[in-house]
Order: sequence, then C-alpha cells, then structure tokens
Amino acid sequence: IDDQILKNGASKKKLQSFCDDAAVDYVFIGSGLGSLTLASILSKVGYRVLILEQHDVAGGATHSFEERGFEWDVGLHYVGDNLNKFYSISRRIFDLVSDGALEWSLCDEPYDIAIDAISDTRIHFGANHEKTNKAIAKTFHQDIQAIYRFRRACFWARLVALASFFAKALPKPLARLWLFFIGPAYRWAWCRDTTTVAKNCGLSTQAAGCLTYLYGDYGVQPNQAPFALHALLDSHYAGGAFYPRGGAKSIAKTIITAIHRTNTKSQVFVRAPVTAILRDNHNKAIGVSCKEVDIKVRHGVVSNAGAINTFHYLLHHPSLNNNASVKDTLAQLGIPSAPSVALFYLFVGLEGTKQQLGLAGNNLWISQGFNHDQNWHDLYFAEQPPEDFSKLPTCFLSAGSAKDDAHSVPTTTVQLLVPVLNKWFNQWASTKLKHRGSDYDSLKAKFRDTLLESFLFRFFPKTKNNIKHTVLATPLTTEFYLNAQDGASYGLNHDLNRFSKSAQLALHTQTHIPRLYLVGQDHLCVGIVGALMSGVLATLCISKIAAIRAFLEAMLVY
Repeated sequence: IDDQILKNGASKKKLQSFCDDAAVDYVFIGSGLGSLTLASILSKVGYRVLILEQHDVAGGATHSFEERGFEWDVGLHYVGDNLNKFYSISRRIFDLVSDGALEWSLCDEPYDIAIDAISDTRIHFGANHEKTNKAIAKTFHQDIQAIYRFRRACFWARLVALASFFAKALPKPLARLWLFFIGPAYRWAWCRDTTTVAKNCGLSTQAAGCLTYLYGDYGVQPNQAPFALHALLDSHYAGGAFYPRGGAKSIAKTIITAIHRTNTKSQVFVRAPVTAILRDNHNKAIGVSCKEVDIKVRHGVVSNAGAINTFHYLLHHPSLNNNASVKDTLAQLGIPSAPSVALFYLFVGLEGTKQQLGLAGNNLWISQGFNHDQNWHDLYFAEQPPEDFSKLPTCFLSAGSAKDDAHSVPTTTVQLLVPVLNKWFNQWASTKLKHRGSDYDSLKAKFRDTLLESFLFRFFPKTKNNIKHTVLATPLTTEFYLNAQDGASYGLNHDLNRFSKSAQLALHTQTHIPRLYLVGQDHLCVGIVGALMSGVLATLCISKIAAIRAFLEAMLVY
C-alpha cells in the first residue's frame, strides 16, 4: 500500500467538491485509531464518512515520520492481547477494520526488561508470567503468595473494568443506571490506587515497584493510578508482545484502504484543521468548519480530538464565557481532571543491523529505583529541569525497527522517552517551530547527550560510534503536531479523578450535545487497544445495524 494514502492533503476546493458530490453521513475530527475503527465499521454498512486530520499525515498517535532515510514510530511501541491467537478479540477487530490486511510481528522475549538504574537490578517480563513471579520473589525476598494475591486482584479488577466500559455503548440514561448497578465493584476497582492495593496484598515497596514498572504506559505513578487501569495491563502481555509489520503506519494504511474499498465515496484528508463544531438552533451538531468550508452532515460529528480540544476550543460550553479556562470547562462538564504528563522524545538513527548493534526487539524500562511514587513526587515539585536529566523518574528505551520482521535495510531506529513538565518549556511557548532560540536548542542538546550517555550507550555500548542522526521533541513539539494541550502525551490525566463516575458520564460516547460523539483515549482509556475498543463501543451506541454486521463479520469471516 502506497504511503501517499496517509498524506492526502485538503484544500478549500477539494472540501467543497467532496461536499457537493454527495451528502456526508459522519464527519470525524482527527484520524486516530478510535476514528479509523468507527469509520471503517460504519463504512461497511454504506455510510459515507469524512475524516479530517490537522497533521500532515494520518494515523494520530500511530503515525510514523521519516527523516534522512530513517523512520520512527511516535506513539505505538508494542501491543499485547494474544494477537497471534484465533480467540483474540483485538485481533479479530483489527482484521475486521483492515479487511484482514494488517499483519503482526512477535516481539523478542522477554518483551520488557525492568531495570533499577541505581542497583542495576534487572527483571525480565516475558510471556510466561509465572517465571517472572518467581524472579521477583527471589530478587526482593518477597513472599510469592503476596504476588499471587496481587495478580488475582488484577484479574477481578480487569473484569470490573471491562464491565464498566460497557456503559460507553449504552444510551446515557442506561449508562448511568449500569454504573449505579455495578457501583460497589466499580468503587473497589476504580476508586483505589494501585499502591494501596499492592500494600494490602503484602507486597514490599520494591516488589510492588517492579510489578508496576509499566505505569509509563498510562502516564500516572502508582499512588495516583486507579487500580483497574493497572489491572488492564497486568495480563495484557501474558501471551507476548506484538508489533505491526511495516511499522505503526501500517495500521492507518490498511484501515484507510479498507474504508476506500468498502465505500469509494468516503475520504481521509490531512492538513485539514477543524476550527469549529457547527450547531443548529436546537443545539444539535450539524457539521464542522474546516478551511472556511462548512461541512454539513446527515447523522453526526465524531470527535477524536480529545476532551479539551472538543469541549473548550471547538465547542464552548454555553454557560461559560470565552475567557473560561480549560479547568473551568472540564469542571462544568463534571470532569475533575487535567492534561496528562508530557514527554521528551529522543529518536536515534543508527547504522547497522540490530544484531551488529547488540539490540533486540524488546523494551527497557529504566527507573531510578523502584519507588516510583517518591520519584514522581520529586518530579512534580521541580520548578526547573534537574541538573542531571538521568535522574528523571524513568526512561523508556525501545528499538522500533528491531521488532519489525519486515524491516530489511541495514539500519536501526531507537526511541528514548522520559517524563518532563510542560512548565519547563513555557518560556518558549510563543516561539515558532524550529525557531525557538539558542537557549531552547541548548536545553534539547543537553537532554540528548544525557540520554545517550546514561541509557543508550550504557546498556548498548555497540551503538556509540554508529549514530547517524538524532531528532528531539519536547512538549512544544507534541502540542504543535498532535494539537495536544500542554504537550500532554496521554490526553486527560489518567488519575483517580479521571475515572470518577461523573467523568465517565461526561466522557460518554454521546456528549451533552445531540449528534456529537466522542471516541479515542479520552473517551475510554489510553493505549492502542483502548483506542480500538473505543471505536467498537461507539459503534454500539451510534449504529446498532453496523455493530451487528461487524460482530457477524468478525466472528464468521475472521
């Protein structure tokens, strides 16, 4: 599939022509996986969909970018859920929305290595979780029964989480009733933090920190993360980890191709920023404005732009004035949350194969000790960047190309991610991309040099003399390209407030504006599978016919 399918640029003339050609049934704001999933399912029953992406490439957080012959994935690093098994629901849905064209590579074992950078303690996490349990018990002198209690609690919390997500598929009055019905279980799973549950199970701080090493997947330290959120990940990789063949961009490529195949009148445009959601005199969403073209729809508007962009910038709440803050807007809707933590990205292009460089198709989670809560407490109270960037709470190191068995060129790409605070970069917020000044460039260079020396060269010394190119991205970069408030990499912060019942109802598929729907990680939860399931649940709420057809095709064809 040609990459150009991801780069179909919009113009005023193209948009007017598209609207004049035939009526648009649904318009989507943003081309993330939630939008693509829902659009693909709707197109299968004849709906004409239009997806508008403000970036210059489609795919949202699953997009890739290329520079000087190297290609890096931005937001996808691996996926679990037994994608090589016929009983995998996620695999069947991916096959459904891509017409079976999306293929997966099995990552190397272990898929993750949790590392204490201070003591150099290393715990391997592979498909066999029992082996990992025993390693943790031995390393930290932990009673293995406490680990089993924690795993069992995760199993039950995961069931509660899946049951609670079903509310997104119901009409809002029934969703409210459903959440009331499962109230005790909901409070047990979603209203307790992960650290508290770990302690109640008898885990030591070190053992609990090791078991929760991948809190970076949802961007919240364990003592602020709802237990159910961690529980969803606890067994997610039990069958191993997987990576899309051809890189993360293969997801958008195959799904967009499937949309065009099932409905030739549907379209995906990039460089198409939506500036407003249009409403009629009855407060119903009737379309969007893009490039000075008012695009009217027959059935609805679907936003994958995140809660902040949707409610604060594209659709002001009627009871708020134009000077209301983001926090005011969210609070008025019953969402007591804020933007998530931001990330600093270092993309490295290397000459040589993964074998020559000593790299593997897995991930390193490198922490400054396993007391994550203390590490994040220190981060949040830092007004300025630390003198030593290697002391940031955690670093995620991943060789994306090493996971892709379709990667055949003798080069390798690596990504390093560390959490940072957006306020460290506020002084350059009003400057233009690539013209932010020497102080900004010096800070980025300091980050780059520290991450290379402290992490990449330390754990993979053969890479030291083989670097050909590096690209650095701060929260300002994320805000520019992904239109993410404060450079938030995870949308709304996935803390305890984010999963209160009031927030869950405010972030329901059907918003408080008739015919305006939400999908994406703010709608359900962070992650590739979270975005995928968001699209599926939204289908159940929006079109029962499309949902029934999708179910039959997923079960009988794939």
